[in-house]
Parts: sequence; structure tokens; C-alpha cells
Amino acid sequence: MKKIILVISFLSIMGLVNAQPTYNYQKRFQVKSGHVEYRLSGNTTGTKSLWWDNYGERYREEINTEEIVKSGRRIETVVNNSLSVFDGTYYYNVNMATMSGTKLHKNAIPDFSILGSGLNDGEMEQLGEGLLGAFGGKVEKKSETVLGRSCDVTTAMGATVHSYKGVTLKSLTIMKSVEEREEALSFEENITVTATLFMPPANASIEDVSADVSGDEEFYEESEDEEELLSPSGIEFEKFRYESERVRRAMGYSFAMHDASGGEYSSMWMKHPKNTVWILVNSLQNYATWREDFADDGIEYFTDNNRRMAYRSDNFYDEETGTSTPGSILLVEVKEKDAFIRITCSPQKTKEELINIFKLFNF
Repeated sequence: MKKIILVISFLSIMGLVNAQPTYNYQKRFQVKSGHVEYRLSGNTTGTKSLWWDNYGERYREEINTEEIVKSGRRIETVVNNSLSVFDGTYYYNVNMATMSGTKLHKNAIPDFSILGSGLNDGEMEQLGEGLLGAFGGKVEKKSETVLGRSCDVTTAMGATVHSYKGVTLKSLTIMKSVEEREEALSFEENITVTATLFMPPANASIEDVSADVSGDEEFYEESEDEEELLSPSGIEFEKFRYESERVRRAMGYSFAMHDASGGEYSSMWMKHPKNTVWILVNSLQNYATWREDFADDGIEYFTDNNRRMAYRSDNFYDEETGTSTPGSILLVEVKEKDAFIRITCSPQKTKEELINIFKLFNF
């Protein structure tokens, strides 16, 4: 059952990315708020109830099912009475039969929303088509109607999902001898949802597993305000990301990822896996001795437009594949912004080409 849920979740995301031209990847749904009641049938029978608000920033899912599990000659029925809640900060999972569960802080898990940060609608659609196509899937846009809504139909990996603005209204998954169906019986959209729905039961025993999942025994919550204080230089992150996106598009790179963590800004552009550009920005105060730190045979130090720079071409070794890829790197001091910038690319570019990339930025 877990494998089937993962398949359906994957197809729902791919359907969104590929078939919703106005979809914002950081939103769970394209409908601001809603409530859906589902009937589950097949090897797993029962019901599912879903509520959400603010495009899925907060959600609640209740599942009451019975699943037939075969192990050799043994057949047993597994009962699931569970509640999943996200209140905007914590993910709660509660076994409603035992009134016990766990909570996980959102900062304890990777933020996958950066995958699509900065991509425009066309680029997002291109990304979705590539990912879905890699699994032999396809999307037929607004091809069928469920509960009076025109749905996109996504198929791949033995599953078919009908989705409306990111909300799954019907799905069928067949994996070997296992068949699972999910069908929406009712759907209310853009409704008022009470805030108490996004809270776990008051009498449930909840264990915080944030430290275990993050791998940090001394895990602490990091508020958005604290994250904003990680500015590595006089260049604000939004400015860095905006300029990165502007230059990336001007140079014809089709994919981008951005991050601001550990006191460092980073951006990766890609045309394909063997044609990439990485940009890192740190505080120059932390790299006051960079000329000594990066000293090596083959590196060239020089000054351009009164800025101290360095250039080197090299081969980048990949430990996983055991292969080397030609590349080059440009190091730049931007004293007036307290910034130390590294631009790395593969395949190799000349010193002049990398300098020209740097000059495209308006920092």
C-alpha cells in the first residue's frame, strides 16, 4: 500500500508541474481552501477525508481503512485509523486507535520547493515533462470530467490520476495483483475552514522526532526571521536570486536551483547534466585570505576593473561515477558589498567568458 501511495503522490506532483501552467511549485494545491471526501476500494477499502487552507499551507487528512495483506498462505486484515496534520510549522501523524503519534518540525526535512524556485511557467512545464517522460508517463490536459470539474489525466508506473488544480479526484493503481481505487464523492472548494481542524487531538501523546529525522541531536527550531539573518554579505538573497534568474535566462540555461543556508547563497543553472554553472556568494570577511587559501599550481591572479580576481581551469572528479569532467572557476572580490563570489562551470570556459558572466550581474 505504501508503494502505491508513493506512486500516486509522484503522479499527482508530476501532473501539477506538467499540466498546470499557472502552478506555483511551492503550493500544494491551486485551490485556496477545500474539503474532499473519498471512497477507497480494491485491496484497501474505506474512506479518506481531506481539508486544507491557504493553498495547502495547512492541511488535515483522516484515513479509516481495512487492507487485505497476503503473506504466503496467511491472509490478514490490517486496520488503519490515522490522522495527518500540518499546521504550517509541524507535521503530526497520529494513530487514532491508540491516541499516540509523532510530530516533525518543517525545518528538520529538506525544502524541496527550491526545485522550482525561479522557474517561469514554460520552464516548469518543461521540467515536469522531462521528469514524467523519464518514467514513461504522459499527461492529457483537461481530458475528463469528475464531479463536474475538468481534470488533467496523468498516467505512469501502472497508475492513472485525475486531478483538478492539484487536487486528486480519482485514481487507479494496478501493481501486479494489487489494485487500488480512490474516488472523490464530494468536493467543496474555496470554503471557510476552522483553524481547530489543523491541530492534533488534545488528548494524544505526541513525540517530537525532529532531532532524529534531521540527524541533529541538538536540533532547534529556526524561525523565518532567524533564517533571514544568515545574510553572507551586503547582497540580499532576493537580489541575488533575481539577478541569478535574469542572467540565467539571458544565457539560455533552462533549469535552476537556489539556496540560502549556512551563511552562503548558492545557485545552480543547468542546460543538461554536463552543462552547468554554479554560483556561490559568501561574506568577504570570511575569506579575507582567499588568495592564500586558493593558492595552487595553475591558478592565475589578476585585476579587472579594479577588482581582484583569479581564474583556473581544471578537471572535476566525481567520486560516485569515478569520472572527471573538464571545468573552470572564477573567484571575485566585491569589497563594497562584502562579497566573495565563485563562479564554476562545466564544461570549461575561458577566463574572458567567465568574466563576462560576472559582468552581467548588477550587484
